Amino acid sequence: MAEHKAGGCEPVAGLRSAGRKPQSMMNDAILYGEADNDIFIRALGRVTVNICYELRDRIFTRLGDLPHVGNIYIDLSRCDYMDSTFMGIILGINKKLKNVTDTGLTLVCPTVECSNLFTALNIMRFFTVHEGLVSFPSTLETISSSHRPTPDFMLAAHDELAEVSSANADKFRILREILQKKVIEERRKATERGLEIEEETDEEPPPPSPTIVMSDD
Repeated sequence: MAEHKAGGCEPVAGLRSAGRKPQSMMNDAILYGEADNDIFIRALGRVTVNICYELRDRIFTRLGDLPHVGNIYIDLSRCDYMDSTFMGIILGINKKLKNVTDTGLTLVCPTVECSNLFTALNIMRFFTVHEGLVSFPSTLETISSSHRPTPDFMLAAHDELAEVSSANADKFRILREILQKKVIEERRKATERGLEIEEETDEEPPPPSPTIVMSDD
C-alpha cells in the first residue's frame, strides 16, 4: 500500500521545468483509491504498459458495479512520461465512464510533458482538466501487474487512439498490424490447445485387464 496525504495537485519541485526526477526520488507506479463513489488514480514517474495494463480491467469492473461511480480523477502532477498504451487506456476509460455516467474523467494538474503528449495525439479535448487542489484519499493502493500485457490488450488501447483521427491511425498503423497478427496467432494456438484437450478427453479408456481365476485343482 502507498501512503499519501490528501491533495491531488502537489507537483514535485522542479518536475515541470527540469524534466524527470532521479529514479531514486520517484518510483514509476500507478496508485489507486476510492472515496465517496469516486475513483482516484495517481501516476508517478514514467508510466508504461508494463505497470498500467491491469488498471483498465480494474476500472471497467468497478464501473459495472453498484453504487455507480461519480467521477474518475487522474493526478498527473508527478508523471513525466506516458506511453501510447497508457494514453489509449485513459481514452478507453473516459469513453466507458461517459457511457455509464454521461461525464468524462478529470485530469488533475497534468505536467507539461503529459499535456504535450496528449496534445500530440489530439486527445486532450476529450478530458476535463483541473489545475486546482483535489482531495485524494489518504491511502492509495499500488496497482501491481502480475502478468505480461497481452497483444489484444495493447491492440485495444491503440484502436482507441486510431479512432480519434486519421493521423493517429496512420501513426499506429504498423504497430496495430503487428499486434493484430499476434492476436490471430495466439487465438490459433489457443484453439489448437483446446482441440488437443478435447481429443484427449474423447479417447476411449483402455479395456480392463482380464481377471485371472486360480483353480484349486
